[in-house]
Amino acid sequence: MGIDSYKEKVSATQNYISQPHIELVFLVDLRKNNKIYWTGKSYPTTGQQNGLVRISDLKTHFLDLDDVGKLMILGCHDLTIFNPRSKNARGWRKEINEKFRELAKKEKPTIVLQHPHTTDSIKTWAAAWNGLRKELTTVKIYASAGRYYNPNNPKKPRSETNDVLKKTKCGNTLDFVVKMNKENNR
Repeated sequence: MGIDSYKEKVSATQNYISQPHIELVFLVDLRKNNKIYWTGKSYPTTGQQNGLVRISDLKTHFLDLDDVGKLMILGCHDLTIFNPRSKNARGWRKEINEKFRELAKKEKPTIVLQHPHTTDSIKTWAAAWNGLRKELTTVKIYASAGRYYNPNNPKKPRSETNDVLKKTKCGNTLDFVVKMNKENNR
């Protein structure tokens, strides 16, 4: 589950969000007395880098679940660390990028969960997921869990829902699709 503090714009690459805000991702282990794990976005878009309260402890992105294995949890844009183009980052972005990759290789996750804000195209995360799979060969299962929505053109998504679902997961996963009642906005 993802929770963002209030901000006037949805987090998207093209949106400049300078006001202070935080984006958190929670995982609840329903098997173990509802134990809660959390982290937050550590690698902001360039448009939000001046306002995002970043999670600096990168270890919070990794957790061990007894019979499941090592998990890596990513908040939205964190996945772009594994996009091959991100290796061209400079300054503090380069430092976070390198530290995160190094830690991910050390932690050897088998499952990766990403919580994007919106995804309506099969291409949005393709390069990053492909890069992650090449770099972290221990990953057997991954999935994105977010909203199927195009903030620039809400009435015209770029790809079909089922195509997006197929391209944002790998391995034994289960999709939960909740449709909004357009008449009542519910």
